[in-house]
Order: sequence, then C-alpha cells, then structure tokens
Amino acid sequence: MHTGPALSSKPTISLPTTDRKSQPLLSRLPAQGAAAGGAPAASGPAGAAPPNKILFVQNLPENSTEAMLAMLFQQFPGFREVRMVEARPGIAFVE
Repeated sequence: MHTGPALSSKPTISLPTTDRKSQPLLSRLPAQGAAAGGAPAASGPAGAAPPNKILFVQNLPENSTEAMLAMLFQQFPGFREVRMVEARPGIAFVE
C-alpha cells in the first residue's frame, strides 16, 4: 500500500473528441469545400471532422521504447505503428 503523495507520471492518452469547444482552432474554421465550389465538407454531425486514427500518448517513462509500445498496442485491431518523438522523451503517436 502506497502512503506517499500521488505521482503524476502515469501515461496520459488523449483521444479526439467531437465536442466543438475542445477542438483545435483550425478545425473550427468554416469548411471551404462545397461552398467554395470544391469537394463537399466533412461528413458527420454539424460538419465535425472525421475520426482520427492516431492516438497521442504522453507522460511515458523515459525508458519506454517503440518495441514496448508496439507490444502493448498490437493486441488491438487496426494497429499499424508507433512513432516516438525523439526531441521530447515520454511522447509517442500510435496509429
């Protein structure tokens, strides 16, 4: 049983949301597709962006490797690859 202060080093996984308030500023710009004579805008509720298949993972231990994360995520259908951010230890993208 751990009685010390809570550690904040647990990995954090951020999933894309459909909540318009939490979307990045670029995704809130009006679509320039059908209105501008181009391709139709993204389908979905109220022009929401299509789902993203890339998972952002942060707060990983510094000794984490691509092989370790690949082994963890290979159990999920659709897993393709792990990309570690060399300039920022503890951050990875999983597709």
